Amino acid sequence: AHVKGHYVVIKGIDNSGKIYFNDPGRSAVDRSMSFAEFSAWWRGAGSTHPCMVLE
Repeated sequence: AHVKGHYVVIKGIDNSGKIYFNDPGRSAVDRSMSFAEFSAWWRGAGSTHPCMVLE
C-alpha cells in the first residue's frame, strides 16, 4: 500500500466486519480482509494513508 497515488475502493463491509474492496493498482479482482488485516496493511510501516468515504 506504500505507492504514491495508490488507492482502493471499499465495496462493502459485512456483519462480521470483513471488508470487501477492489485494489485497482494491482488488479481488477475483488479482495477481502478482516478490519484488523486491512488496517495493518493500509497503515503498515508507520504510515497513515488518507481515506475518503462516499455515501
